Amino acid sequence: DIFAERQRSGQGFKAPDTTDKISHTFPCEVMGKMSKKCDKNEKKCGNAYAVRILEEDQKKVLLIDYPEESISFRMKRYRSDMHLPKSFRHYIEIDDSIFPEHWKTTQ
Repeated sequence: DIFAERQRSGQGFKAPDTTDKISHTFPCEVMGKMSKKCDKNEKKCGNAYAVRILEEDQKKVLLIDYPEESISFRMKRYRSDMHLPKSFRHYIEIDDSIFPEHWKTTQ
């Protein structure tokens, strides 16, 4: 039951600006999109969501006003297509000289 869970504001949860974001992730369930929220300090607006996370103590917590930039979707471990039987997993190196020059230029 959603009302039996602990509920708190998710406004303070911001994704870290590091390349090691995986250590700051928790499995969650996006419950729904809330109204657009504006941050008075940073003077920017963004979408907010209600998310349910499972904390380390195995208790479910409902976070409301959770910022969109802190949500990232990831594959479950060993569930991507590269783990299918007979999938091709090797890097294919192709020499640039086989392609016409006008294919390689960007405008």
